[in-house]
Amino acid sequence: MLIYVTSSASAQTVSTVVSGFSVDALAVDAAGNIYASDFFGTSSDPNNPNGTKVRKISPDGSTVSVVDSSFFAPTGLAFDATGNLFVAGTDGKISKVTFGTSGSTTTTFASSLSDLGGLAFDKSGNLYAAQYSGNKIYKITSGGTVSTLVASGLNGPVALTFANDTLYAANFNDGNIYKVSATGALTFVADVMTLAQFALPVGYMVFSGGNLLVNVGSYTSSTTSVGNRIYKVTLNGQTSVFSGTGVSGETNGAVATATYAGNNGMALSPTGDTLYISEANGKRIRRITGLNASSAAPKNGAKNPQGFLLEQNYPNPFNPSTVISYQLLIAGQVSLKVFDMLGREVATLVDAKQAVGNHSVNFNAANLTSGVYLYTLNAGSFSDTKKMLLVK
Repeated sequence: MLIYVTSSASAQTVSTVVSGFSVDALAVDAAGNIYASDFFGTSSDPNNPNGTKVRKISPDGSTVSVVDSSFFAPTGLAFDATGNLFVAGTDGKISKVTFGTSGSTTTTFASSLSDLGGLAFDKSGNLYAAQYSGNKIYKITSGGTVSTLVASGLNGPVALTFANDTLYAANFNDGNIYKVSATGALTFVADVMTLAQFALPVGYMVFSGGNLLVNVGSYTSSTTSVGNRIYKVTLNGQTSVFSGTGVSGETNGAVATATYAGNNGMALSPTGDTLYISEANGKRIRRITGLNASSAAPKNGAKNPQGFLLEQNYPNPFNPSTVISYQLLIAGQVSLKVFDMLGREVATLVDAKQAVGNHSVNFNAANLTSGVYLYTLNAGSFSDTKKMLLVK
């Protein structure tokens, strides 16, 4: 089911962060820096059509540096919970980049896997890697032990992401999105190519605001179709256009009227309120801000909420205290807890029966280290989780 409607668009804005190089995968560290892998090599070197570099870019795009230039067509990037960067290449090697005060060190984490795509970590520290040509998904333990989670049933998988602790995979070739069980069983979710007249490349995806956001690019700079767009896919398979008109270009501003040129890579900021998008054709990195804006918040101090809602904490980033606000549609037992990125509970802020209405609680993280934390609200059948960034 494909619907050309998107909500909350007025609060979300598209802009260009940096331009000048063709980027494939993206990842963002705990400090908000962007990491981008080369899509192609330099045009001045015909013997090296594949990219070799991973760049580090400041959040505002003002500073660009090369982390390492020894990779072969790096197509997948992901950070583990301790801040190590993992890089997958089409040569089948996954490299681990460890950062220190004197620079970074690159070592081989896994090899001989062939034609790798996207990467994703689960809360237990296991790494998942898509294999494009073999239609597989590998599972790799923190110790480097490789097993095949999915051996068949996919068609050029590239994008991997976790949503509510469940792995989702998207095919580059046909646009099909699948839910992947812990045993590797596939459940069809949606097809973002429903209206395509020909195959279009499906890029990477993220989980944001309870939905999957999926890049659908274009092979050429002149294509006007369902490509050059970002689609929103609910976990029950409803699909709508989130951003992009289909025209290839660099129009910034409102998400509904923005244009992209071969959008491919995708990554969220540590706080989840900014989405970064890479463009293979446009040779740009774009961003969408305001992802946590919600039209469901009560106006003019209304006491009765329009529904359940977990707000983004404020201030964010914070040190050491921040306020978390939420709204309850019905009275009942409420739980509000804070977790680290490994899924370990670090604080219980609320565990009590509460009345209908608006509530706020102060969270003091004086005893915690800097980093990204998750806070989860459970109230009846409602559950929502958001990220917050502690910077000391």
